[in-house]
Amino acid sequence: MTSVIYSFILYPLMHLFFYAMSFKNEKIRLGFELRKNKSWIKPFQRDTKWIWFHCASGEFEYAKPVITRLKEILPTHKILVTFFSSSVLKSLRSFSAVDLAVPMPWDTPWNWKEFIEHYKPDILAIARTDTWPNMIWQASRAKIPSVLFSATLPSTSGRVASFWGRLLYSQIVDNIFHISCVSDLDADNFRLLGSSLKISVDGDTRYDQVIARLASPRPIKFQSSTYVTSSIGRAKVVFVAGSTWPEDEHVILPALQGPLKKGLSAILAPHEPNEWHLRQLELSLKKLNIVSQRYSKISENFELPESFVCIVDEVGILAELYKLSTLSFVGGSFKKSVHSIMEPSAAGNLTLFGPYHRNSREATIMKRMGFAAEVLNSQDLQKLLMDELDLSSVDKMARRDSILKFVHENTGSSDVIASWIKNHIQN
Repeated sequence: MTSVIYSFILYPLMHLFFYAMSFKNEKIRLGFELRKNKSWIKPFQRDTKWIWFHCASGEFEYAKPVITRLKEILPTHKILVTFFSSSVLKSLRSFSAVDLAVPMPWDTPWNWKEFIEHYKPDILAIARTDTWPNMIWQASRAKIPSVLFSATLPSTSGRVASFWGRLLYSQIVDNIFHISCVSDLDADNFRLLGSSLKISVDGDTRYDQVIARLASPRPIKFQSSTYVTSSIGRAKVVFVAGSTWPEDEHVILPALQGPLKKGLSAILAPHEPNEWHLRQLELSLKKLNIVSQRYSKISENFELPESFVCIVDEVGILAELYKLSTLSFVGGSFKKSVHSIMEPSAAGNLTLFGPYHRNSREATIMKRMGFAAEVLNSQDLQKLLMDELDLSSVDKMARRDSILKFVHENTGSSDVIASWIKNHIQN
């Protein structure tokens, strides 16, 4: 009965709402364009054996290290990826281990039935949280084993905190063959949905990905050897604010005034560095009498001076920028939900974020460990920046080593998931 209500009442209403929104929202409109004429059905060599991964968008980062490992231990199979949001397209296209990537079908029983009969995948691996009901139900009916990995389920999530959420989500996860959770708390919350669920606690594959990402750095214009001591002999402090939105910047920019006068260097990397956003950011800085320069305008091998603000108008280099800093802020946390804090943590940074960070299990853990901190306003942020300017190099290095030790101790989940997939395919 639940599947009927979802498939013929709830989902059509949701689909109609998004169709109406597509006339105003470019991303949603692109999503509809990507799915024209059943674009999820692509020709392929008929003897191909597929391992099917599904991700929403940024969740692809959790799948990357598992895919990389599978390519090593199971060369008989190719990788098929379905995705929800078009924002992941660039990442998919640049990751050569993916053999075929297609937008997920609209979540109807007949679309998924056709998709599954076309590709006949041996297994379905879902990254993190994107469990579309009919995708799960149709895979189960086709006897395709599925694994949900790097799974999180906070106690505050509507999927477990509300009666109607539990009613629907329990019917979904009951059809997932295995759930690999990030933590014991996540596992306990999943067990509230059904005592017969097959659950394990294997950690977070994103730790493996950020370590791999930092091990293969991309070239950037900044000199990296100059961020040790300043011209007056004290430790230079570089502050990176990454993946920021205007709501974050309203808090960040006023907090920079005092620290910049004391020698702070700041790098601001907006989440969407379009021309409108960049100009608004420059105007806001100008009103505060803060001089800035765009990354595209600086020269190669640029030595970042003290009391300087650089606005990054390029994407894909944020991980490298975090390696230049000791203190970072992760955006989204004054808007709706914080972006991933894994990259600055893997670079050994003390990571800061605003009040909207409950969506991130890593943020909660890092905050509890003392490796991250919450700021509620510009005054909070300015104080932490001032404290960082006064902190000795020895203390900074000790803190960095502790953070890196914690991150490395949490790697290895990708090998577990890849081995699970291999064993289930072969057996």
